[in-house]
Amino acid sequence: MKRTVVLLCCLLLVMGCTRDDICPEDTQTTPLLIITFKDFANQTESKTVPNLEVRDGETGELVLFSVASTDSIAIPLRNFSTRTDLVFIREADTTDTDESNSDQFNLFYTTEDIYLNRACGFISNYNDVSGQLINESGTNWIFSFELLQTTISDQNEAHLTLFH
Repeated sequence: MKRTVVLLCCLLLVMGCTRDDICPEDTQTTPLLIITFKDFANQTESKTVPNLEVRDGETGELVLFSVASTDSIAIPLRNFSTRTDLVFIREADTTDTDESNSDQFNLFYTTEDIYLNRACGFISNYNDVSGQLINESGTNWIFSFELLQTTISDQNEAHLTLFH
């Protein structure tokens, strides 16, 4: 009797799982914002930002998890908001805070939630994207920006270029 109950339970567990309970690895996910950094003097050339750190402008939490010298990054936007404030810190690893320089950039958008399936759930796309560079003290290291796409629905190419 016990064997029959155990066998029946195992059979029900196996039959209860269907193929759509597992989200395939190649399924599209909520896209990250792709940002490239270019030279302000020669706007066709990429330019590395030394020791870049990116923080959430609202909470101060790290968005880019390691300080790195790079000419492009991919970062998440807020799904449950229509705005993401980012603080870009140049020379973030220095102990002398006078040498580090931080600039705030705000992104505004509407979100579109798309249902994929039961296993994968929802993804968010970002529409009507616009940006604003905050120049509080006049000492910005980011001089201007170019919004390359007003809809963020994939990670195939850059969405935003910051010139420094």
